[in-house]
Amino acid sequence: MFISYRKFDIITYFIIGILIALSGRRYIYGGIIIAYSSTLLLQHSITESAILYKYKNISFILPVILFISLLSSSLYVLSKTTSVSDKQKLVSIIFLILSLTHSIARNISTNDIFKYEITKYISTLLFIVVLFTVGFIPDNQVILKSIYIEEKDKIDRF
Repeated sequence: MFISYRKFDIITYFIIGILIALSGRRYIYGGIIIAYSSTLLLQHSITESAILYKYKNISFILPVILFISLLSSSLYVLSKTTSVSDKQKLVSIIFLILSLTHSIARNISTNDIFKYEITKYISTLLFIVVLFTVGFIPDNQVILKSIYIEEKDKIDRF
């Protein structure tokens, strides 16, 4: 429902991930976006292949896991950051809610407006705003790196 496998989405998320990782130097967050784009491409390839089509329900798990990790890391960064104002955080959350709401409305509504081709891209464009606003938070890399180090220490102690 929230995840779409259109070529536009795959290319857009890949470009956004590259921009955030390389120009913004937010390697962890950009890496999550690039990995999400890669799993979308993998799922798209599996659904297009006649031989691999029977594995589409199994391979669907990877994009879902990465979408949830992308959402959770975005919300975590927004909750832990001190370098942006509450208004900027609110704008990111509003765009996230609008994106998810539009995806739900597009899938369950029978309204004629959702039959137009352009409405398929609105939720992706709204989600891109969220990715950019969270991706370019100044302490994004520091927050995600602290989680990474903490989890790495837990694994090492295990």
